[in-house]
Amino acid sequence: MRFLLLFLLLAASLHGAITERYVSSSGSGSGTAIGTPMSYAAFITAITTSGTASAGLRFNIKADGVYNRTGSDSWQASGTSTLPLIIRGYKTTPGDGYLGRVNGNGALDVTNMPALTYTTSSGRILGSAASWIIYESLNISSENTFNTINLNTSNLVFAYNCKFSNNNVATSSSAYSSGGTALNCDFVLTATSGGGSAASVAGVLDSCRVQSMSAAAPALILSGTPTILFSTIWGGLNGIKVPTGTSPYIRGNTIVGCAGDGILFETSTTTIQRVIGNMITDNTGDGIEMTGVALSGVLAFNRLRDNANSINNGGDWITATSYEQALLNTGTTGDTSTDYVNYATQDFNLVRTSPATSASTPKYMSVGALQRDQTQATGGGPVQRSHASVK
Repeated sequence: MRFLLLFLLLAASLHGAITERYVSSSGSGSGTAIGTPMSYAAFITAITTSGTASAGLRFNIKADGVYNRTGSDSWQASGTSTLPLIIRGYKTTPGDGYLGRVNGNGALDVTNMPALTYTTSSGRILGSAASWIIYESLNISSENTFNTINLNTSNLVFAYNCKFSNNNVATSSSAYSSGGTALNCDFVLTATSGGGSAASVAGVLDSCRVQSMSAAAPALILSGTPTILFSTIWGGLNGIKVPTGTSPYIRGNTIVGCAGDGILFETSTTTIQRVIGNMITDNTGDGIEMTGVALSGVLAFNRLRDNANSINNGGDWITATSYEQALLNTGTTGDTSTDYVNYATQDFNLVRTSPATSASTPKYMSVGALQRDQTQATGGGPVQRSHASVK
């Protein structure tokens, strides 16, 4: 028995442990217990001082009041490759921050998330010096001329169930800039004119919702070798802007309602562009603008409807690789009701009769980000899926 106890203690020490800390808008305690939370100012001090907030700590920020900041905060604290540093929002019980999405596939319900607000054009979170961090159930907004939150340019950060927004009209503004991974997050450029983008991404977006409310700014600007998966992207000048030298993998997204092109590839590239299984519809410009006549790309299983052109430019690569797109009824066939449950309310779930339903690859997977709920024999309400939906 004694040896078993020693073994368990040793195993625990080898694997580390998450230590809880608690933050409240009215806190003044040590933060070591939920009944004695620290103040937000104390949390900011800890997180902006390298080595103060150590690996293995989880700061639980309660949605119980005002968390306003003016100047920028440089978040310096980091976790490690074996033990993360975690910043998590909650309302009553730690872990209750995520309440799902409005109407199943709409915006995140942020009711239980603390609102961390930066109220001046100079205020934002600069977390590029921090790594091995998890951001969870946080609602962060700013008026910053650059980014609301600028995270590590490598892949050493992870955001889950968070909303990031920016209301500044500067052409450099965005809600989120990161080379890390975001899963089930919302990014919104709330400025209705001007602006830079809702998000600038060099890493991975998976099952996210991205909106530019300005017809002058794209929803997404990419760099490096990003992966954009199963995300709903709409509004703005372009859904996705791909600058020269960028090599993305764009798979299974819904890209709609842009004032310009759904996806814009700029003039030249030395890599093969990959756009597979996307709903790209109802854009004033082209569905996919390849710009360069000889630009290489694999554009397969995409549903392209009611764009100025389905695919513009691209040359022989596009001719050779437009696999299955003719079967998806491309061009100007139909209208929004042909594909979506309710386009006017941004319910982009597919209707059963859409040519995109169960028409992607692997077999029975539908095109786009929002699959039908096929867990009920007669078909259920809309849910967001990030995997194949089987009949």
